[in-house]
Amino acid sequence: MKQIGAIGVLGGSLLTTSTVVITNSFTYRKEVKKAERERAWLLEDKARETNKKKEIKEFKVYNEALKIDGEFQFVHFNDDNGMKEFSIAQYKEKMRPILFIDFHLLNPEVRNLIRKLDDYAYADIHYGTWVDPNKQ
Repeated sequence: MKQIGAIGVLGGSLLTTSTVVITNSFTYRKEVKKAERERAWLLEDKARETNKKKEIKEFKVYNEALKIDGEFQFVHFNDDNGMKEFSIAQYKEKMRPILFIDFHLLNPEVRNLIRKLDDYAYADIHYGTWVDPNKQ
């Protein structure tokens, strides 16, 4: 009889222990998934915040460029030949420094256009002269 009582106690203890282990494993998995979701949300929030800061800086560059474009006339009409002329000196003095402050933040299409404009301005200034690329 004592053996049956001991087996009952051990069986009850084993059942309780196995139930606790199973419950804890489910709880642990649930907590891990919750922590992963929270981590993913934090990363998304940080990415969103970084993108927002980048957009703000990008728009500051665009706004400053628009302001300078409104204050200065970069394209002039030449009365002698009836053609429009681009003021390279004024571009290099007024607009170029603003565009290159945060150049890396600008849209790739805009960067390519600025590079083409820079190539044009540089080629026009040095037209007919040889420039040693090692001295640049």
